[in-house]
Amino acid sequence: MISLLRCLFLLALAALPWATSAAPKVLLVGIDGVQHQRARELQLPVLTQLPTATAYTGGIVGTSSEVPTVSGPGWVTALTGVWANKHGVHSNESGATDAQFPSVFKRLRDARPDAYIASLSSWGPINTQYLIRDVAANDLNVSDVSDAATVVRAIDTLRRTPADLVFVHLSDPDNVAHADGFGASYDNALRVADRQLGQLLSAVKQRNRTDEDWLVLVTTDHGRTPGSGHGHGGQTRQEKEIFIAANRPLNTEFHTVLATIDSSFGGLYSHVSQTSIAPTILRHMGIELQAGWLLDGPSLLGEPGVRKLMGAGERAGELGWSGSGDGDVQVWRNGRHLARVSYADYHWVDPEPVAGTNDYTLIHHDSPVSVRQQQQRIASALDWSAERAFIFFDNGMYARFDVPSRRIDKGYPQKVSDYTWPGLAKYRDRLKASFSHDDRYAWIFLSDGTYLKYDKMQDRVLPGYPMVVDDGSWPGLERHVKRIKTAVRWKGDKAFFLLDNGYYLRYDLREDRVDPGYPLPIAWHWGGMSSHARSIEAAIKWDDELVYFFLTRNRYVAYSIEADRVIGPVRTIDEDSWPGLLKP
Repeated sequence: MISLLRCLFLLALAALPWATSAAPKVLLVGIDGVQHQRARELQLPVLTQLPTATAYTGGIVGTSSEVPTVSGPGWVTALTGVWANKHGVHSNESGATDAQFPSVFKRLRDARPDAYIASLSSWGPINTQYLIRDVAANDLNVSDVSDAATVVRAIDTLRRTPADLVFVHLSDPDNVAHADGFGASYDNALRVADRQLGQLLSAVKQRNRTDEDWLVLVTTDHGRTPGSGHGHGGQTRQEKEIFIAANRPLNTEFHTVLATIDSSFGGLYSHVSQTSIAPTILRHMGIELQAGWLLDGPSLLGEPGVRKLMGAGERAGELGWSGSGDGDVQVWRNGRHLARVSYADYHWVDPEPVAGTNDYTLIHHDSPVSVRQQQQRIASALDWSAERAFIFFDNGMYARFDVPSRRIDKGYPQKVSDYTWPGLAKYRDRLKASFSHDDRYAWIFLSDGTYLKYDKMQDRVLPGYPMVVDDGSWPGLERHVKRIKTAVRWKGDKAFFLLDNGYYLRYDLREDRVDPGYPLPIAWHWGGMSSHARSIEAAIKWDDELVYFFLTRNRYVAYSIEADRVIGPVRTIDEDSWPGLLKP
């Protein structure tokens, strides 16, 4: 009897999808702009046959992971397993991802050089903009064609190639909603996409290979604005709620709803995160999830590890989680082991969090899950005078610096308010670039393509602003305005606008126009900046001889105006280099 039971157990174990000896394969289907509530109401015949879980996008509101509910950040998050505070795609206008956080395409290529990988996207920027480096090694990339043509190529790929990992992206539901909002046209677009999903599933089934183990995942990138459904991008339940569907039952993280520390949006965070898609794909493909990858989501296959990990309260380094795990949890911060705690504690506080970025990784049963906590990120810097400079952060705070001593003045950071910066408070979350034109005026550029003129003598935003950046107000700048990462005043009558794609513009303030021949690559014309061209967060002219460039991951580099090149190594922002700058 014991022998028989043991045999039955082994047979059952072998039947588990992650224990099978068949070759693992993945089809990920992304349908853009699906309102999950409406898709449920329509009872789409193909999608309703798949196990489906409510999920969320847009990060955790009020933390550094918060990001607009738009396509660029959404699809990159799904394909990398990390939020935008790691992969770096914060908007549709962003450039390539941070290479430290590659997509499933590159992770699979690194692990299995012979794998057949295809990315077929009717919305081009996924392949041609955000993941351009990662998909370069793919066997097939299709971009900017119709949904119908994308599906035809995908079916052909599934029928005629070894096809280990295939990503298929369909755009029509999002396009129709932008044009017509909710209604018959949108419903029809969802039905068409559902039929196309059925065709893709049939193509997988028709391979009829017993030596292949196919995992099919279906998801969307964001919901739609309440009411009309025309847009998206905000932080409402309707825009944040998405779904993840699969062709098989998945683990408890997928099918069990857990109470979490943050109960916002009707408990949406108690559901699955968009960041779980990539680790699920990687685990199915037999790739061990590494702690150093800092993946934000638990896998939906096998042991999920610590569940619903997020910051707890307002204290730096305070973490909380949910679930019913047993045993201990190993806690790491920035690659350093800190503690061993019981899963049942559901809470841990770092006794000494470092300034700036803290990447916490909690490992339970060999499954790592991470969360990034950032005190604040530099959004813009303003060269006010020879004695004073200001640095603005993305959390609405600002610091006043004493230039000669390079120290933050006592009592800072403070909140940008109509008392501290008259007329600027309502735009404090949109500050993007700024520089002083002269002793009297400063220009402040906002993330929505508008700008402000600030009177330094009257200490207020001038009436009539913000105004739109166009070829009437800033000749030559209009078509690049959404790409501006930072701006810096140079010597003479020149100012530079550095773009998020690694290029820059030179603006002649006397002639009031972008100089002919621009944009040009930063790597070609800024000595020593080639490896930092896409990592620049902000820049400030400190004095007549020196400019500081603040880089991603809390780093900075000094640039000599006279020598026209970087001087010294890249350094970390800390209490020795910039006292008080990233103070909690």
